[in-house]
Amino acid sequence: GELISSGVLFRTVGRGTFVNSKPQSTGAYQIAFLISEDLFGFAESGYGRILRGVEDACRRAGDVLVFRSLGSESGQLLSNTSMNPDGVVIVGGVRRVVLEQFRKLELPVVLVDLLIQSKSENIETVTIDYASGTRLAVERLRQLGHEQIGFIGFAGSEKYEAYWQSLEKLG
Repeated sequence: GELISSGVLFRTVGRGTFVNSKPQSTGAYQIAFLISEDLFGFAESGYGRILRGVEDACRRAGDVLVFRSLGSESGQLLSNTSMNPDGVVIVGGVRRVVLEQFRKLELPVVLVDLLIQSKSENIETVTIDYASGTRLAVERLRQLGHEQIGFIGFAGSEKYEAYWQSLEKLG
């Protein structure tokens, strides 16, 4: 199905599925999806949903999605790969040196689900309201009679702040 929707294959009713001999010049954009390899391994299921959503949007638009998990090599991201993106989706945040590379190239960047809130000039951000979910979870655990409620996550995150605020509110 993906090969048909991308134009590599085509179907003829009653005859079969064939390789398309005409080159596809859709003018597709290359969209880079970047995520820290540590973060992707830590919470794969949630970020997998974001990746599938971006992939689906790219497929519908006829764009090419390039997925990269970033390790310590992220500072040389563009020089060490054949990636030449027209736009970038960064999930969870990356090192500032990577953002600076994209700024110098004047590429559009969207930051999704930043773990630690920071001000980023001229960069679009999509946030998820984890603070409300954290507050609801702490309140529910308290209603169930739990008094020692722990937190596993990143200090400085919205979840972390909401956790401590909820504990203070509940005494």
